[in-house]
Amino acid sequence: SSGINAEYGVKDGEFRTYQGSRTIDSWKKFLTLNEYESIAPMSWYRRPGSVTMVMFGHMVSFAIKVNDFHDYLTKEANVPVFLSIVILIAVPMISLIVLFLVSVWGIHAIFGKPKPAHTVGMQRAQPRTASQGDKEEVKKEQ
Repeated sequence: SSGINAEYGVKDGEFRTYQGSRTIDSWKKFLTLNEYESIAPMSWYRRPGSVTMVMFGHMVSFAIKVNDFHDYLTKEANVPVFLSIVILIAVPMISLIVLFLVSVWGIHAIFGKPKPAHTVGMQRAQPRTASQGDKEEVKKEQ
């Protein structure tokens, strides 16, 4: 069994996976005799509505769309398989790099460039002018 066509029993917010026969009589027996109590509840991250499972569903959906696009490129547009793979890898990577660079540029334009960590809280020493140096030497001589 692949586990994809699972039936869940929910009681008091706890999900349990039904592993029995797919007949109505066995399902009724499972519920009326409280056989679900013998099955351990699912972990929070494996529940169908959890964030992790929703994200997993989106990733599977995205993978199917990428596969469909690859099939379109190779079968209908007659693009060689190698070129299709390059398109499916290089275009998103280049797009993400450009997006990253534009966002960094935008953040720097709005908030200014951050100071390096070793200079935070430090002030630069002001260069001494000749007149300041002369005054200090005069004071030392006196």
